[in-house]
Amino acid sequence: PFSTLPQLYRAYAAVPDFFRNSTQDWWAREIAEVYENPRNSSLSIKFDGLWIDMNEPASFVHGTVGGCRDRDLNFPPYMPQLGSRSEGLSFKTICMEGQQQLPDGSLVRHYDVHNLYGWAQTKPTFDILRNLTGERGIVVTRSTFPSSGKWAGHWLGDNTAAWNQLDKSIIVLGFHSNNHIFGAKFLYLFSVCYIIITFLSQNSIVLGFHSNNHIFGAKFLYLFSDPVAWNSTFEDLSRAVLGVRYQLLPHLYSLMLEAHARGSTVVRPLLHEFVEDRTTWDIYRQFMWGAGLLISPVLEPGVSEVRAYLPDARWFDFHTDEEVGFRRQFRNFPAPLGHINLHVRGGHILPQQLPANNTWFSRRNPLLLTVALDDAQEASGSLYWDDGVGI
Repeated sequence: PFSTLPQLYRAYAAVPDFFRNSTQDWWAREIAEVYENPRNSSLSIKFDGLWIDMNEPASFVHGTVGGCRDRDLNFPPYMPQLGSRSEGLSFKTICMEGQQQLPDGSLVRHYDVHNLYGWAQTKPTFDILRNLTGERGIVVTRSTFPSSGKWAGHWLGDNTAAWNQLDKSIIVLGFHSNNHIFGAKFLYLFSVCYIIITFLSQNSIVLGFHSNNHIFGAKFLYLFSDPVAWNSTFEDLSRAVLGVRYQLLPHLYSLMLEAHARGSTVVRPLLHEFVEDRTTWDIYRQFMWGAGLLISPVLEPGVSEVRAYLPDARWFDFHTDEEVGFRRQFRNFPAPLGHINLHVRGGHILPQQLPANNTWFSRRNPLLLTVALDDAQEASGSLYWDDGVGI
């Protein structure tokens, strides 16, 4: 409750109405002051992207500090399953009777546009970012609505660092497989066991978007979810799996372009590629990058191998280039800590690049190609290459 917060954290907050043109103008000024501080240039922060969060809109006060006025709107006849039905629709958000103003000046109730709140913030944020930087930029938003993917990527909020969260993250990818920048694996790390943190890290590096997120105020957990907080083994494991992601960035980048230009998927289930193979219809613990890279992650504790299905194609071990030699079968593959089972599908070429400390340096390293031949001894692929910033 608001009254129990330490004095340091007590303050009233207003929720901006992003449907209003005047709010969008205000939002542009606020962001511009961060990018180019007019009072002190040394305080300017030159950013490349913006992460807009809590824009359901979310609040830690139910409704308002004084309570909501319209009971019929906040407690309608049909109540969806919320965190607490006793608080009504205003649970962890604003009152439903709040008014918002559309660009034509007409007023609507927040009840009628609640699901559009994040959507209304997304495009203005994207336009502001491009106008300020003169570059393509990136926006990631937590609240979306159909068409939001044109301007931003989507993350689903925080999860717990628990084993049962791993396969759920793959299932969610199927729901958002057409959102080409989705795959957000932002983690609230409640565990201080470096084994699970390593597996969370090594699995999330093969999702579309990779990050390591923490719960506010948990200094102990901040420390122990940092790779350098443990020992050289943990550091080496983290470095190895992140190196795989960096090596594959040219392939991921090319898939992103395909998704942007043609609406294809980046991260996809096996059934999208092998729809006539009924076995793939039920597989949710493996997934693919595009059509050519199969990923079979570890999803439970205490195992040293992973059971994976390889559909009807030639398959090659990404790490050794050796042909697997079987198809349309489940097999157990060794899965020691720090190793991700990746298989390249015959008939595909994967562009790669030697990793470095960041993408600016890695883009100056030599390019690599993995050419995996199919049964007809053929392979094809694509590489999209540009300056990385131009609109």
